[in-house]
Amino acid sequence: MDNFNKNLIIVDDTDKIIGSKKALVSHHLKTLTLHRAFSVFLFSSDNKMLVQKRSLDKFVFPEHWGNTCCSHPFLSEMSFNDPLSDVKIHAIKRLQYELGIKENEVGFDDLLFKERIVYIARPEKSEGKFIGTDIKSQEIEIFPESQNIMKEGLKSEDFGEYEVDYILFVKKNSSDLTIKPNPSEVMEARWVSKQEFDILFKNEKIVPWVRVLCQYIDPFSYFK
Repeated sequence: MDNFNKNLIIVDDTDKIIGSKKALVSHHLKTLTLHRAFSVFLFSSDNKMLVQKRSLDKFVFPEHWGNTCCSHPFLSEMSFNDPLSDVKIHAIKRLQYELGIKENEVGFDDLLFKERIVYIARPEKSEGKFIGTDIKSQEIEIFPESQNIMKEGLKSEDFGEYEVDYILFVKKNSSDLTIKPNPSEVMEARWVSKQEFDILFKNEKIVPWVRVLCQYIDPFSYFK
């Protein structure tokens, strides 16, 4: 987790901002806290999805296959007055950081907002529900600086997820994209068809938020 010392956006189950906590604290099972996040599903013109296998260096679900990219926006004024723009800006930066996709290759208007899902993922259980697309702005608040925990000695089994996840879809020509995975974040990235994704889903370790999401929608149907 490269962002372990940054301030996540703590929300209630309606996505209203109620505080801020360090990323490491928010993901630790003993202090697991609902926070705002995003998941990007990038498709090629022939409807293949770019998926990634998470690095061994990840605290949360290492060596699991997931969608194209996932991360968090960090607390700022825009988190309050324009949450969706805030999420999109962070998503563009994260695509470049994890996968080498340049900011001029996937732009703000390319990111299509589909839904928000509240989900929780612990080792023993994962579940979630959609909360809709009616995103509301709110008055800016100042929260006290939160304390962090020491990352030394912690294991991946100590961490989980509890998120209001903004689901973003993108469709681009794969030949127009620079794909150069960051090895500290991504073990492998590949384009997969619906059939290949189903095989991965059945036979490999899959991040729980993708499993939860696929209970409600088929990502491959979005651009059909």
